[in-house]
Amino acid sequence: MNKLEIKWLRIVKENPDKYVIVVDNDCIWVNDIVEKEYIFDFRNYGQDFIVELLNSLKYNAEYC
Repeated sequence: MNKLEIKWLRIVKENPDKYVIVVDNDCIWVNDIVEKEYIFDFRNYGQDFIVELLNSLKYNAEYC
């Protein structure tokens, strides 16, 4: 994950009443709950997102 994606994960975690991460079958993004609008789009989804997320959390994750 790049620095901007990690930053947005932190922002959502610190502001659960303002932001939500939306997971679709082909996209993951951040919505502003208050303004009811799209804010940020993650580069990857599915297994790519999961492996990147786990590695950014310092787990040793890889593809099978």
